[in-house]
Amino acid sequence: MNDRNFEFGYVMNRILGNIPDEYDKRETSLIYQSAAMIIPELTVIRHEIRMLEDEAFPDTCSYFTLQRFAKNRNMELREPTKGVVIAEFNKEVEIGTRFNHEQRNYAVSELIDLSLFKYRLIAEEVGHIESIGELTPIQDIYGLEKAVITKIEVDGRDEESEEDLRNRFFENISNPAFGGNRADYKEKILGMDNIGAVRLFRRKVSSDGSTKIEAVILDTSYKDASPELVKIVQNALTPTQDGEGLGIAPIDHFVTVLAPTKQSLTIKTNLTLDPLVSDVTQDITSAIEEYLQDLRQQFGEFDLSTGKYSTVVRISRIENRLLDVSGVIDVFGTKINGLNSNVVIDDKSIPVLGGVSYVRV
Repeated sequence: MNDRNFEFGYVMNRILGNIPDEYDKRETSLIYQSAAMIIPELTVIRHEIRMLEDEAFPDTCSYFTLQRFAKNRNMELREPTKGVVIAEFNKEVEIGTRFNHEQRNYAVSELIDLSLFKYRLIAEEVGHIESIGELTPIQDIYGLEKAVITKIEVDGRDEESEEDLRNRFFENISNPAFGGNRADYKEKILGMDNIGAVRLFRRKVSSDGSTKIEAVILDTSYKDASPELVKIVQNALTPTQDGEGLGIAPIDHFVTVLAPTKQSLTIKTNLTLDPLVSDVTQDITSAIEEYLQDLRQQFGEFDLSTGKYSTVVRISRIENRLLDVSGVIDVFGTKINGLNSNVVIDDKSIPVLGGVSYVRV
């Protein structure tokens, strides 16, 4: 029954239609008034029935119920994690000293190199670390002149959203994880801290019959994977590298974990700009970087129809992004690395922006 068929007038006509006409059914009658009082309650009951129906299916249920569906398939919600950064100072600081950078606080956890006053800091809040830079001490530190985050060692992970969990749930149904298949490796690796995406390549069987697998990973920034993260994942999968199955990988599986190489792209284009606009280099650079970030976030998507991974940087998509930049009227003649054609990124690479320039016409 659709909403239109459950309007007050429709329900009232159905109720009155079941009562013989010899009775008074005018609006001022006792029968009409009695029926009018129960229709709001019927509407509430109908709404609750619809909610129960939505909750009964994983494609329409609430976030809480979706987590219960996921647990039935041995899928746990990916918990948010705290990030770890490397910072340098001009003097020695005590372990536990707290600093702030933008909206996030950090605490010093470990000394790395005293000669450089380099320390490891842990974020106090969970979630993705948006930026790095100057640190401000929570309490005054005498003689402190330099405090700067130089590197994100382990990025934090945001709480898994309802959309992400739902997509993962249906992917688990359509591609069940079992016995070291592609879905099994993907599920296990993406379940590790600070992993944003992974590409798994077809096994290469060597002359001794052992199974060779390559896993190319990205952290949750989708811009790189640190040597430390590669080592963590490698040890989790095959800590002994002897095929004995002492890690997550099955017996006789030899897994090599790699960080992706970076394929640099230089963008040149021609722009017609609003006469009141002087320079848009920063804006168009940000627009193109956002497009490349979207592509990097799709790094782990596997095309079942072709059996391949594919990342293509398209000129048309770049020009569409540039047209959305304030002050840009028209875009034409865009080239990537000097060519007016799309660029297919290597399987084990990610696209990074090498430079952007334009000619004003």
